[in-house]
Amino acid sequence: MNTFTHTTMSKLATIVFIVLFALTLAGCETGREAPYVPPTQEIVSPTGCLNSEGRYFDPKTKQCVKAENLHQAQVLNTYRYVNRLVEEGKVNEAEFVIYFKTRMTVNQAESLWSELHVKGARMLVFGGALPEGRKYDPESGFQSTKIWGETGTSVGCGWHSSFDIPPEEETLKSMLLASIKTMEEDTFLGPAHARPQLRKAIFEDNDCRLESMKVTANPTVIRDFWNNHLDEIEAIQPEINDLDRIQTVLGPVQPLKEGE
Repeated sequence: MNTFTHTTMSKLATIVFIVLFALTLAGCETGREAPYVPPTQEIVSPTGCLNSEGRYFDPKTKQCVKAENLHQAQVLNTYRYVNRLVEEGKVNEAEFVIYFKTRMTVNQAESLWSELHVKGARMLVFGGALPEGRKYDPESGFQSTKIWGETGTSVGCGWHSSFDIPPEEETLKSMLLASIKTMEEDTFLGPAHARPQLRKAIFEDNDCRLESMKVTANPTVIRDFWNNHLDEIEAIQPEINDLDRIQTVLGPVQPLKEGE
């Protein structure tokens, strides 16, 4: 009985020693914490930055940042969205709403549109406004100071592919001219009539200030376009589904006064 007990106890001691030795190698023995394994560092990229330094990638600083407000979060989220479409490569062509940082003259926006157009983009709609407080009727008087985007009470200017006459050339000026022709020929609110003051305001006074345009284009073209114009583009919203189409308007956010 004593021999059996001694032998059994020796075997048990050996087993316990082996187990403790194995646990020691694993860093799991009693009284000792497991070795620290740092979390996998997140890649700082346009589609990364979900959990590390910040939630969003800033294309200007090329760093992960924490959004300072809801507007910035929405803007940077659209940048991630555009880049994700490029990375996934599942969408060859889509609709994109391009928001400008500031209200642009037609000439300023024309160069941006030309850059997209030569790379296969198609214009769907662009829009802006004329100075507030002006009706552009022969009997209407004008206030001296021109301001855009302060109260939202202004005559719009732009072109829509679904409603306006097709332009002779695919330039913004040709599209604006086609839009005016559509209004002049419209009889819904009364007899068709010319709009000389509206033509003068847009083409002579250069008072049309554009805020956004919606195009159909390849996601890679849009991504590269945005990266080339970070100082001019506020945000670009892809419109892949119905949820995308009801997102908040993202720019411009500040009123514009004449001379600014």
